[in-house]
Amino acid sequence: MGRRSQVTPAQKCDEVRAVLSKKRTIAETSLELGIAEPKFARWRKHAADGMEWALSDKSEPSRREHVLEK
Repeated sequence: MGRRSQVTPAQKCDEVRAVLSKKRTIAETSLELGIAEPKFARWRKHAADGMEWALSDKSEPSRREHVLEK
């Protein structure tokens, strides 16, 4: 079983923002945090998925809500 990350969600957000704004590279960030680059890529993907949800039209019921209604 793997170790739990010592990086807080707030730190993850800050690091992903720094990479997205091109202030740092994935390699630099991963090395400093002591994590593998694929792990950071997952953080970035989760952040992008969260942005998609946050920016979506909330007036339309989600697919999950639609399934739950059935």
